[in-house]
Amino acid sequence: MENPPKENERLKWFQKAIEDKLINFFDFTEFGGKEKIDDKGPVSVHKSEWTNYGLTVVLKGIKFDVDGDNMNSFVKELQTLQRVSFHPKINHFYGVTKDPVGSYMIVLHHANNGDLREYLNNNFSKLKWDDKYRIAGEISQGLAFLHNNDIAHRNLHTKNILVHNNKMMITDFDKEIIKELELLQNTTDHPNIIKFYGVTKDPSNEYPIMVLQYPEGEYLCDYLRRRSSELQWTEKISMAIELAEGLKYLHEHHVAHRGLDSKHIVFYKGKMLIAGFGIPEHISTSNSKTLGSPAYTDPQCLKEPTYKRDKRSDIYSFGVILWEISSGRPPFQSFESGYAITLHVFKGERELPVNDTPPQYEQLYTRCWVEDPEKRPDIVSILENLKQIQNALSETK
Repeated sequence: MENPPKENERLKWFQKAIEDKLINFFDFTEFGGKEKIDDKGPVSVHKSEWTNYGLTVVLKGIKFDVDGDNMNSFVKELQTLQRVSFHPKINHFYGVTKDPVGSYMIVLHHANNGDLREYLNNNFSKLKWDDKYRIAGEISQGLAFLHNNDIAHRNLHTKNILVHNNKMMITDFDKEIIKELELLQNTTDHPNIIKFYGVTKDPSNEYPIMVLQYPEGEYLCDYLRRRSSELQWTEKISMAIELAEGLKYLHEHHVAHRGLDSKHIVFYKGKMLIAGFGIPEHISTSNSKTLGSPAYTDPQCLKEPTYKRDKRSDIYSFGVILWEISSGRPPFQSFESGYAITLHVFKGERELPVNDTPPQYEQLYTRCWVEDPEKRPDIVSILENLKQIQNALSETK
């Protein structure tokens, strides 16, 4: 039976990563004495002896399912585990292998004391407070190392902490980075989106690097500053529609920008291009408190530092950009600091409408920047509204 088309696409994407040496590959014959240690999950897990190196390892199978979750988790190992797994408090990821029937497996260091939950169940009565402090400290060291490398775990619990020779090792972290890379690779063939071509590897440190279209042209904020007095409302609405088309394309493909502002939009050859989305600053684009200008930041991030930005956060930012298109100037331009803007927005304040703004346009952007994310319109309805405004303006000419 042939694989479904989406499954084949993911498999080809992964095989290309191996060919490009973004991930280490080892011959399956190097691994002997395979013993199944877990068959309760969606994939099998075997303990094996890596005869070439005298190491005990774990071979974890991968199912390339249509939904892509397992594939995304697997290819995640490609760019994050290989990048940081040399740290003693991080489970070592060696690479991948493929069994005789064509199934891929990741090769991980085997933890001889199981996971932390098992370890505590078996040893808790013998542990002294010095041991407990040591365990907490070792986990903290591993987590600090991940955070210093811009990696968030996102699913940390006692079964994702392994114990080897009584030492703690963190495993199974950051399952979202490559999910977005794969999505971006499949979603940037759009006239209003900067193109993402793929990834390469820096030979000096083995870190992966995104390959993006060079954003020639002017930032939207500069373009508006230079030309705002000349722009007619029909032109402003056309610009807004192009941006909405690009954002709609991202959202339809499950990609949230998370850092949308007028410096992440480029005017090039008469077109609006959205840039700066998805991956380049993965921690800051997922965690609330440090990303971009507070003028464009979802107020939920100001209230709750751990709030995770999503498509609704993009809608808030897009509402501010709609206002900026109407005014020709950056939001809160007269404020002296980002802190002052943050306090102003935190209190529920927004920019004031400019004269001659079409009422429907003003109503639209104010709906986008309401406090409650659930009450913001989605990008499909925004685009429909903008096209209605465009038609109304055409009829009044």
